[in-house]
Amino acid sequence: MAGNHVNRQFQLDALGECLLLLAAAARHGRLDTDGVQAARIAADAIAHRHTEPDAGIWAGPTR
Repeated sequence: MAGNHVNRQFQLDALGECLLLLAAAARHGRLDTDGVQAARIAADAIAHRHTEPDAGIWAGPTR
């Protein structure tokens, strides 16, 4: 099999990017209750899945 297994894994990087955006909104006083809920959901998803195997787009082949 060529390549890595990124297509079979849940990628957390997008959630991290969302959290950075929401944190910037909070610093500028622009985070509403929906944003707070979105941050909690993203953080919970990361906390729940961060120990799963990772093979990011730049990672080499995994087994």
